[in-house]
Amino acid sequence: MVPVFILGAGFNIEARGLAGQIRGQSIYIGEYEIECGYPLVADLPSICFPETEVASEAVESRLAESIADGDWEPVKRLCSALQKADYYIAPALLTASAPENAYRTFFQRFSDSPFINFNYDSFVEFALLKVGSWSPLGGFGVDVGFEVGFTASEFEPPRSKTVVLHPHGSLLVYTSDFTVGSSDDSGFRWLSLKNPADFIFDAHAVGDLFYPYGRVVGGFGYSPALTDRVIAPVPEKSDHLTGQFVTEVMRQACDRLKGTDTAVSIGYAFAEYDEASYKGLLDALSEGSGSRLVVVSPDAEAIVARLESKGIEIELEPQAGCFSDWVSRGYPGLSEGDI
Repeated sequence: MVPVFILGAGFNIEARGLAGQIRGQSIYIGEYEIECGYPLVADLPSICFPETEVASEAVESRLAESIADGDWEPVKRLCSALQKADYYIAPALLTASAPENAYRTFFQRFSDSPFINFNYDSFVEFALLKVGSWSPLGGFGVDVGFEVGFTASEFEPPRSKTVVLHPHGSLLVYTSDFTVGSSDDSGFRWLSLKNPADFIFDAHAVGDLFYPYGRVVGGFGYSPALTDRVIAPVPEKSDHLTGQFVTEVMRQACDRLKGTDTAVSIGYAFAEYDEASYKGLLDALSEGSGSRLVVVSPDAEAIVARLESKGIEIELEPQAGCFSDWVSRGYPGLSEGDI
């Protein structure tokens, strides 16, 4: 039985270092190093509020205040940083020509595992696409609309062998929940809500990384914003966990956890303010046959202690250390049957 992986921001944190130099070329300054990376909470103040002094421990509250004031620019900056990291770092690590590294090794080994990914980025989808186990056809856990690029018109998309489930949304998927009807006798065109909504795979959110999948042209008057696709990193998320995409993703995530012997969290903090997001997942895991969670993180001992203090009824095994160290040690905490 394959393990189910739960991923947080710490999963991607080593990607930039392992990717090595990423160089760009400018007609003005010549060759230069491209600055990009996958951020942790401590990095959010400089990304989201570059001209303001914001302490890292207060950045979620500050983001909530900005959104309440109708200012989405800080969240847009975060989304742009993640898309930039995807565009430059993912190919440097995950294409066939990339040097061997912990991420390639990991995804080749666990290409059929389901992933519950609390990150917004497309790193995992790109990795699994490259090993031939993921496609948008079934790969997000919901039916999505997508197009195939004009230069690959004979390409038949395969059905995905696994899923990448995003409980906080994905920059690759947007929800189309209304349509514009035909003109009535007065010449008006009325909006109609879709129930259920349509979900669209926006392959071009990160350029051409997902070739041969192409851009879906939206309907009349519809221009989905990046901020509509994700739940912002704010202290209170429960009000935002009721959308159609998130609701279906969470249902599938719970089903996957009920059906596994072992789940592995990598770089996910199980923070207090995220309890509304993960409690249902841990409850589902406790109903499974194994009821076992391996926690991979430099703070694994503290995370396990915090979960134990909440009376979590599952076996918790801390594996202290970074992701690449866990891979190099042969995935301790997993049995031979899991690997």
